[in-house]
Amino acid sequence: MTLSLLCSLLYPCAAVLIWKFSLRSRRPLRKAVLPAFFFAAFLLRIWLALTQNGYPQDMSTFKAWAQLTHIHGLSGMYHADFFLDYPPGYLYVLYFLEQLRLWFGLSSQDAVWNLILKLPSILADLLCAYLLYRVAQNRIRSVDAALLCGAYLFCPAILINSSVWGQVDSFCLLFVFCALLFLLQKKIFPCAAVYAVSVLLKPQALFYAPLFVLFLLRKKRYRWIFRGIAAFFLSVLLIALPFTEHFDYLTLLRQYLATLQSYSYFSINAYNLYALFGLNWGSIETAIPSAFCRGLLTVLPIVLVVLYSGWIYWRTPNRGGFFFCAYFLTAGTFLLSVKMHERYLFPALLFLLLSFVFWKDLRLLFSFLGLSFTHFLNVAYVLHLNNTSVSAFHLPMLLLSAAQTAVILYTGKLAWDLCIRKKAPVSKLQISFPKKTLPAGADGCRRLTTKDLFPLLALTFGSALLLFWNLGSFQSAQTSWIPAEGESVVLETSGRADKLLYLPGIGADGRQNTCAGVSLRMELSMDGVFWQSWDDLTEGEVYAWESIPLSAEFRYLRLTAYGTTVLNEFALKADGEDRLLTLTPVAGNAAALLDEQDAVPLYPTWYDSMYFDEIYHARTAYEHLHGIWPYETTHPPLGKLLIALGIARFGMTPFGWRFSGALFGVLMLPAFYILLKRLFGKTGLAACGTCLFAVDFMHYTQSRIATIDTYAVFFLILTYGCMAVFLDTDLKTATLRQICLPLFFCGVSFGLGAAAKWTALYGGLGLAFLFFYRLFRTANQTPKAERPALLRRYRALILWCCLFFLIIPACLYSAAYLPVFTVTGHSYREFFSYQAKMYSYHATLDATHTFSSAWYEWPILKRPVWYHITWAENTADGLTHSISALGNPIIWWGSIATMLLSAVWGLLYRDRRAAFLWVGYLSVYLPWVGVTRIAFLYHYYTAVPFLILSMVWVLSFTHQQIRQKPKSQKALSLQQAAVQAATWLLPAAALGLFILFFPVISGAGVPLSTLQSLEWFSSWYFG
Repeated sequence: MTLSLLCSLLYPCAAVLIWKFSLRSRRPLRKAVLPAFFFAAFLLRIWLALTQNGYPQDMSTFKAWAQLTHIHGLSGMYHADFFLDYPPGYLYVLYFLEQLRLWFGLSSQDAVWNLILKLPSILADLLCAYLLYRVAQNRIRSVDAALLCGAYLFCPAILINSSVWGQVDSFCLLFVFCALLFLLQKKIFPCAAVYAVSVLLKPQALFYAPLFVLFLLRKKRYRWIFRGIAAFFLSVLLIALPFTEHFDYLTLLRQYLATLQSYSYFSINAYNLYALFGLNWGSIETAIPSAFCRGLLTVLPIVLVVLYSGWIYWRTPNRGGFFFCAYFLTAGTFLLSVKMHERYLFPALLFLLLSFVFWKDLRLLFSFLGLSFTHFLNVAYVLHLNNTSVSAFHLPMLLLSAAQTAVILYTGKLAWDLCIRKKAPVSKLQISFPKKTLPAGADGCRRLTTKDLFPLLALTFGSALLLFWNLGSFQSAQTSWIPAEGESVVLETSGRADKLLYLPGIGADGRQNTCAGVSLRMELSMDGVFWQSWDDLTEGEVYAWESIPLSAEFRYLRLTAYGTTVLNEFALKADGEDRLLTLTPVAGNAAALLDEQDAVPLYPTWYDSMYFDEIYHARTAYEHLHGIWPYETTHPPLGKLLIALGIARFGMTPFGWRFSGALFGVLMLPAFYILLKRLFGKTGLAACGTCLFAVDFMHYTQSRIATIDTYAVFFLILTYGCMAVFLDTDLKTATLRQICLPLFFCGVSFGLGAAAKWTALYGGLGLAFLFFYRLFRTANQTPKAERPALLRRYRALILWCCLFFLIIPACLYSAAYLPVFTVTGHSYREFFSYQAKMYSYHATLDATHTFSSAWYEWPILKRPVWYHITWAENTADGLTHSISALGNPIIWWGSIATMLLSAVWGLLYRDRRAAFLWVGYLSVYLPWVGVTRIAFLYHYYTAVPFLILSMVWVLSFTHQQIRQKPKSQKALSLQQAAVQAATWLLPAAALGLFILFFPVISGAGVPLSTLQSLEWFSSWYFG
């Protein structure tokens, strides 16, 4: 599914770039180009057909029918007792294909047999593309006709239907297309005969029957209507004759009608209007008991589509209306009619291209790209699910349904404008594009000025106060009691206890391997002679205080180790009092067990204990610091080494292991501010975006927990900030040193990010795209006479980049492992096996978690991650302390709209800042589509800076558009004031939600009812 999504995204991008290049080219079409297109397309289809098994149910059904045509003969196919819902037309093809299989002696499981079954549709694809070229070359340039042909040949939505799925829609489409071409040439009898073949191939060919009647009515060829109908039925009778017994056509007719009446569902995986409202696989009979109403639901949408299509065709002077009518009969029926399958939209793609050939409106091409994207994902997702049942409100299905509905409605509106309102077609993008280097469109100075000093310092220090406030305790028990197996200690208490407290720690064995755990047998006694077994102490994570209620009466307590035990402190709380009992050692060496009683919290919370993944990352940081082989080896070491710096300075305390994360969380803000200023050139916009980042819940929570995501995001921001500087550098006039300097720091940041967490590596995909696009664009804008000198500079630059982005990051990544492989008994020879184990862990991880979520659920905040809770009965203040990771709804939900707006407006206005933020966003988000391991909401953290960039971009873009469009001074002032208000109201609203949700993200004590009142959805849980 990942490869499918990548292909669907790359295809429209490649199509737009190639088309732009062709518009500038004045060269005639080379004769070899078109055959090369067809040869490459044919090879690609053969490879896909051989390597992809297709949709299992359809492929096995075709194989069975092919064999049955030879067992029962054509005349027995509709009289034997087996499932058959296809008309007679394609059974001829299956009969011939089965004969080929028998001649070549192929087994039914042979890959070549799969290829043969798909071959008719593959050849039909090529023939449809050729006919498209022949129609187009008479109306547009040969170069453009060839590109349209190529767009059809390499369209993923076309490829997946025939070469991957193995369906026959293209074979049927070929005959429909030929029938329409015969109709345009007024060859009524060939038209009727070929159309009869298409109807006997698939009933969906009946969609186009109104078009034949409309054409003849418009031409006032009334007699031809009756001649065509007669020729059509005569052809049907002749083609179906071999399938009858004693000329019994009624059996065939009943079978055909049964096929039309089958699948009584609103939608059968067709992501249309019904699927958008949760009616995919919804039973029509259950929802609508009345037979009359069901009939009305079936007929009325088709009538509406026919009327609208016919009106468009009738009001159009050229053949563009004819082919658009064919398009909308397909797309409109798919959108509004019931019983639609996902593949019924397939023919619309060809007819949309044909409409462009005659109308020459570029918006039709963009509609084709949009429709090919949504239709491909619809088919690919159904193929991926492979009959797996999903909810009627499954999010990917709803999003695709909405997108597909929007594209079809847009094309309908476009036809209305062109044909009814007589608006001029858009033959080129009539927009004045900014002629600036990427990132483009910023106003004012992009460097920091004294004007930036106050907002930058205010936001940085304000965030520092919030992040370091109540970060963690400054003390924790440090010395460890590590008993040998069987060793015991006996302690005498000074009174009655109601709670037992102990803190598991970390040690090392003689070979510097980590040593942790609690395996103690606890016995109680009143006299120190007779002992009663109480319970075994086995629970507890390292540096997380364990609190266990006690109700028994005793004076003496004996602890006996029966396994690996590392305990930093042990204490008893006095019954009904807020103090610890005095414990006196009676037997055994208990000095390290009782030497730091002042560090024992009476009511442990997250404030003085490790929680969530701190038990892995902070623990490993301690191990790095003390030369112990690390416990956590599923991520690179740099993040843990940075945590170790805080531990080295402040000790192995909660504040110590959280210090570095909070510090980098603070440093993110000036780094992000500088990036915003570089992109948008406005102090207000930079302050707005930085404020949004500062009050994002995910940024706050992740900065205050000792995990490694903060470091990956920090270096990602630095990386893209440096790349923005490079993209803003003139590659022709700047010195090589000026060009290379930002690239050097970009490579260093990239290497450090990769050494912190592999998720930072994803951003490298975007860096590569931005870098090479910048080179390509500059070369394309350079006169030919200057290109040799520029290419020489490029060669030097690319060599330097091999150092900056390959060698230096590899060295930094390897250097991060120095504390790992200097542990006694280990060496750098283990480096590659270490990486292989890391990859294997993530690739094969098969685990479940209550608070996990899928990648497509992250933008809507479906499932926050619940990190920690201390219930009210276990706290001194009687309040509940809870911590969850989620995003600020103002930012996360609002960015869904701004990301879409930046995509649409950025494409239309060719704004390179929008391209910059989208490339960054897709590079860190898209790889998660293919990750099969368990994932959590915080994995979306790397995308948050780009979400905020999209919000700031929309504000900046709106402000620019207001200034550029002529209007009265009063209207201009009002609109500018509105944008300025939005610039400050947006962070103000986000700050309001930050304050509201502060108890959820900070662990501050509040009544449980307050936490539960913030659970806006059933999938949110805070306590």
